[in-house]
Amino acid sequence: MQAVADNNQYFSKKVTALNVVATVLIVILHSSSPERFGYPVTIDSYAPIFWISCFCQLAVPVFFFVSAILFYKNCDFEKLPGKLLSRAKSLVVPYFVWNIILVSAYCVLAHTPFV
Repeated sequence: MQAVADNNQYFSKKVTALNVVATVLIVILHSSSPERFGYPVTIDSYAPIFWISCFCQLAVPVFFFVSAILFYKNCDFEKLPGKLLSRAKSLVVPYFVWNIILVSAYCVLAHTPFV
């Protein structure tokens, strides 16, 4: 039984490490690049940035894959509806709250004459 626990802990550490690497690569992908300033990023003009952005694009599917592994780990079909409902509440409620706050702030600022 100890070997199974050690194996699960080893797997968990590896998946967490992969998740950290994918998160860092996604941050690099979304960081400022010459494209934001109107310069096209091609293999001829900015080759290192071009290859880094191509490599970082692999992080998005890896991140979704790792998230699915972590979400469905130790999950039975009997527990799945409750888990999905819990996840929906934890994602949908903050989404709507922030959207209501931001849309309200935009409407107020859009109708303020000095802004």
